[in-house]
Amino acid sequence: MTRILSTISLLLFLTATFVAAGPRPKTTVTVGGVVTDRDLRPLLGVSVIVFENDRFLTGTATGSDGAYRIKFKPGEGALTLRASSIGYFEQSAALSFENAEAKINFELEPKAVEVAAIAVTPEKIPTASERVYNAEKIARASRQGLVPTNPVAALKEPEISRQGSSHSSQLRINGTNPKYFLNGTLLGPDPDHYGMFSVIPASIVEELKFYPQGAPADRAQASSIDLETPMPFNAHDDLVFDLSTFEATGTYSVGNEHFYLLGTARKSLLDKLVNSLNISSDRQTIPPTNFEDFYISTGVRFSPRYRLMLDHYSVRDYLAYNTGSSVSTSDIDTYQKTNDYLTTLRFDAVYDQLLVRFNGSFRNGHKAYNAAPGATEDASKIRVDLNEYKKSGAVSLTGTYLNDSWEMKAGDQLDYVSSREITLSQKNWNFLSPFSNSDNPYIYQQALNENYGAYENRTREINNALFVSVAKEIGRFKIENGLRLEYFNHLQNNRPLLGRHTLTFRTSARSRIELHYGAYAESPTGSILDPYQVLVQDNLDRLEPVKTRLLSVGWSNDVVEISLFRKNIEHLAVITPDFDHVYDNDGTISKD
Repeated sequence: MTRILSTISLLLFLTATFVAAGPRPKTTVTVGGVVTDRDLRPLLGVSVIVFENDRFLTGTATGSDGAYRIKFKPGEGALTLRASSIGYFEQSAALSFENAEAKINFELEPKAVEVAAIAVTPEKIPTASERVYNAEKIARASRQGLVPTNPVAALKEPEISRQGSSHSSQLRINGTNPKYFLNGTLLGPDPDHYGMFSVIPASIVEELKFYPQGAPADRAQASSIDLETPMPFNAHDDLVFDLSTFEATGTYSVGNEHFYLLGTARKSLLDKLVNSLNISSDRQTIPPTNFEDFYISTGVRFSPRYRLMLDHYSVRDYLAYNTGSSVSTSDIDTYQKTNDYLTTLRFDAVYDQLLVRFNGSFRNGHKAYNAAPGATEDASKIRVDLNEYKKSGAVSLTGTYLNDSWEMKAGDQLDYVSSREITLSQKNWNFLSPFSNSDNPYIYQQALNENYGAYENRTREINNALFVSVAKEIGRFKIENGLRLEYFNHLQNNRPLLGRHTLTFRTSARSRIELHYGAYAESPTGSILDPYQVLVQDNLDRLEPVKTRLLSVGWSNDVVEISLFRKNIEHLAVITPDFDHVYDNDGTISKD
């Protein structure tokens, strides 16, 4: 009975094994198929290997059509077919034969492979219209400056002049103020903190691009400063704290290959120092300023192709100082305040030869300027109380197509000021900005007092620009041509068509000659007309876009740069009262 039961058990075991494994031919068998990605594109060079009981048996690699074919003699063990390639997740399939041939196809999912950033390109020769500063140079220049976290300290070029005192970071370049950008979002004509502590700390500025004279068609301004923060998609956890006489800064960053979070907070200490010294004078060399700013950036990388970033920047400033006045017999107490909040959403999509970039931002801000005599008896002689409340949004979409020898860029940029409110109460104010070196009243000050003694204005504004540019390399030459169509809804002649043209010739491996001609347009509510903003806002429908035409030619190498330029700025608004018709028929002062 025991022998019979053992025999039956053995027969059942052999039958189950045979059914599970299937009939296996004793002669040579063939397995073949196609390996593709998830978009069903054939993959070249994928390793396809046959394993028997996890032991290598044989294998091959796919051809240009993604196909493979393997002939082998199977043994008695379990067979597994495995497909693997760098950049894709490995896939396996059980292998069985009902006859001498089997067909198995694989569809591999992409897998991000993290390596250090490697760029294999010819050595870049910066053009005469562009300067690029990396994080190391920015940090070094900042440490050598008065304010050790000011990234604009890296801009030390002969053609730059600084507005204000030696500690100011406000710049003028041959008659115009550059515009500041943060990761592609416009911040404005001047950094906050009243020209002393520029924009964001240098510790989180990865790259600074500076266009002193001329820019391609995707730029509205002839001069701009672009600050770019890092996107640390790598495994890290860093905390840095910096302390100086002027301010304290803390920076924190954490991330991995799919996510990052970067934040920095900065607080001024200069006001504490000045107050502790109990300084009392008519004019202080460094006025006490109280500010704090906060910047946070976070990003998610969905795949090697898509990534999404969110930035938030907020700043609160308070500047107070005391000066003398030509109008008042006593000193003038001056106060300036800024509250500014900016939130930006960025999305990048990278394809084989195409980069698509979306940028949307919302901004809410309040700026105030107040000046009045310190003594109450003189309060009627001069006073200024100016406030601007502004809510705005911006959207841009840019596509860049890259080929072996040419590049094409096209896009649209929309700026919408949903609400701008200006309130003013003044007496004998000459409408110049707080940074002006003169407070003398105009000879027509009485007319300004009557018309703008108490003033309030609410406006909306839409500006839009379409642009396209093509750059091509032909031997040592690089030619770039672009067109930009602007639209300013409140202005006259509000649809200027602007051309940008640049020709670069590489005279050697490290030197070049560049010829540039470009036309630029901007709203008169920008930086050029800063001293007269209230009057400009009240007369927008009488003004045209400010146009700049720039022609430059230059030669440069690693050490020396020589350039000549001609810049023509048109349609600047100026105060031109009609002294022949000061009074209307009823005896009141004419509004013109």
